[in-house]
Amino acid sequence: MGFSVCTMAYGDFPDLLRKTLTSVLETYKPGQVTDLRIGLNEVGQATKDLVMDMCGNNFLDVPCYVYEPTHNVGKYPLMRRMFYDEKRPIDRLLMWFDDDTYLDKDANTTWWAEVEQTMQNAVVLGAVHQLTQRGNQWRGIQAQPWYNQRKVDANHRFSFATGGWWAARSEFITKWDYPFPEIHHNGGDSILGELLRQQGLSPTKFDRVRCYCESCERKQLPHQPGVVHLNVGGRKGRRGIGRSREVYPWQINNGQSGDHTFHNFSTKIYRYDRGA
Repeated sequence: MGFSVCTMAYGDFPDLLRKTLTSVLETYKPGQVTDLRIGLNEVGQATKDLVMDMCGNNFLDVPCYVYEPTHNVGKYPLMRRMFYDEKRPIDRLLMWFDDDTYLDKDANTTWWAEVEQTMQNAVVLGAVHQLTQRGNQWRGIQAQPWYNQRKVDANHRFSFATGGWWAARSEFITKWDYPFPEIHHNGGDSILGELLRQQGLSPTKFDRVRCYCESCERKQLPHQPGVVHLNVGGRKGRRGIGRSREVYPWQINNGQSGDHTFHNFSTKIYRYDRGA
C-alpha cells in the first residue's frame, strides 16, 4: 500500500516547506508514496516558486498536484479540495504533514514500512492527545448525522491524533466526507477523533512521533532519530488565519450547522504527472 502525502503551506516561509518536502522525498522508496499534494494558502512568491520548481523539474518520481486558492481560505476548506480532487482520488492510505512538521534525517524506508504495518490494524494513526470540548461543541456533535448515541456532554474530552501529522485509511475519510464543511481552521483533528469514537473506533498511537508544540511540551525534547518532528514552529504568527478570532466547530453557535460560505472559493490546480 502507498500513501497520498499531503501538506499545506501558509505565508511565505519556503525554508519550512522545503524541510518538510525534502524530508519526505529523501526517505521513502518506490511504492511507499503514490502521489504528493501541496496546498498553497496565501503563500508568498518564494514559497510558490519553490513548489513549482520541485514539482516541475522532475525532482519527484511520483505525481505532484498543487492547489492554490484565490485567497486565505483556512486549513480545512483547502484540505477538502485536496482530498476530493475529481481527477485524482486519494490513494488507499493518506498521510498529512503540516508545513512545520518534518521527518527526521535518520528516518528511512524502515520508518515508512512501520507506518504501513501499523496501518493494517488502524483507521487513524498519529500522536494521540486529549482536549476538553469548547462551548457548545457537544451540542453540535449530537446534531451530526454521524452521532451514534455515545455520550458527549459539556465535560467531554476528545481523544485524537493531533493535526500536525497523521495517517488514515482513505475509505474512512471519504465515507464520512471529512473534513466536514463546518470546520474552518481550528479543531478539525479533535472532531476527527470524535467521529472515530462515535463509530466505535479510536485513534492509534504511533510511538515514532515527537511533539514540540507549545501546548504539548514546555521544553524541547532531546534529539531522537528516526521520528516525525511535529509542530516545531519557526514562523511568527503561524497560529490561526490571522484575520479573525479562532473558534472550534460548533463552539459558539448553540450546536447549529454553522457557516459554510468560507468554502465558496475557486482553486487553481497544477498537475505534474508524467504518466497522465
